[in-house]
Amino acid sequence: QGIVFGTPKTRRATRPVALSPETVDTLKEHRRAQIQQRLALGPAYQDQDLVFPWGTGKPLDRGAVRRTFAKLTATANIKGVRFHDLRHSAATFMLAAGIHPKVVSERLGHATVAITLDTYSHVLPNLQREAAAAVETILVGREIVGN
Repeated sequence: QGIVFGTPKTRRATRPVALSPETVDTLKEHRRAQIQQRLALGPAYQDQDLVFPWGTGKPLDRGAVRRTFAKLTATANIKGVRFHDLRHSAATFMLAAGIHPKVVSERLGHATVAITLDTYSHVLPNLQREAAAAVETILVGREIVGN
């Protein structure tokens, strides 16, 4: 059947995601190059409004993406990493950097923050130690005002 375009499975699947200015600039440059490619091919270009198509405008296929990613990871001497693992790495890096789990959950498109926390609980021990140290600093480093 090939690639089938359709609406996302859930309403939450279509969502805004904030991008850094550098990412926006990179995407704009990519778009300019894509327009030049489309103009050079003329009617042979199959415009399907894709961000990352083949040079002809047709959708990339999974096998090609998988093979290209395997070559890149082999060149970088990274073993045992799948393309989908990039999503997990991004989530782990965000949580380890102290980004609020709700924000991470929203960026990943999870239905609830509980899914994010259950999936990435391996990051939490370090965060727990950091929280304990921060609480101790607050309690020991400041005078407690009260009764």
